[in-house]
Amino acid sequence: MPVPTTTRYDRDVGARLVHAEAVHAAGDLARAETLYRAILAEVPDHARALHNLGVIALRTGHFG
Repeated sequence: MPVPTTTRYDRDVGARLVHAEAVHAAGDLARAETLYRAILAEVPDHARALHNLGVIALRTGHFG
């Protein structure tokens, strides 16, 4: 079975996601939303960014 490789690009997106989640945890939802959307602009199916953006939408009432 082949072992998946991690590229520099993957690590960059991962680092930006960790930063966005820290901003989110600190309560700056507007900034976290911006960071998640930037990730999704590059990787539209990024599950954690989509999930976290949904959590923000639910908390702020911006859904539906």
